[in-house]
Amino acid sequence: MHDLVVKTRTDCEPYLDEATAKGLSLHLDLPLSPVLVRIDLQAYHLILSNLISNAIKYTPAGSIQVLLHKQTPWAVLKVKDTGIGIPAAQIDRIFAEFFRASNARRSQIPGTGVGLTGVKELVERFEGELEFVSEENQGSTFTVRLPLFDRED
Repeated sequence: MHDLVVKTRTDCEPYLDEATAKGLSLHLDLPLSPVLVRIDLQAYHLILSNLISNAIKYTPAGSIQVLLHKQTPWAVLKVKDTGIGIPAAQIDRIFAEFFRASNARRSQIPGTGVGLTGVKELVERFEGELEFVSEENQGSTFTVRLPLFDRED
């Protein structure tokens, strides 16, 4: 079992400078008490780093928020940005391998289109859920739910 509060804080640190250099604010909202889950720390790092790096990459101005809290039976991680968002007609394809939204391609932001597919696979491997809401030119919020560690496990 691992504490996501500690891991989230540590994994977000490198992105603070990147966001600041781009003129963005990156806010962390983490609980004071541990949020314990059973997950491979490298897998969690890949999930979190992909979501944060996408948020920074696709946010030309504004902010990114990383929120973590418990909502029994889940540990809930949210990465919210004020970026370019995803066109409504393309939302159902966002987790398809190699898919990139048309507004991302038009703005010539580099990317491969494999990151969110991998994030979804990792979240599901650890019996979690991944959801998102997005509005073009308003931003996106990705929500990861991972099962909280139950001491009876």
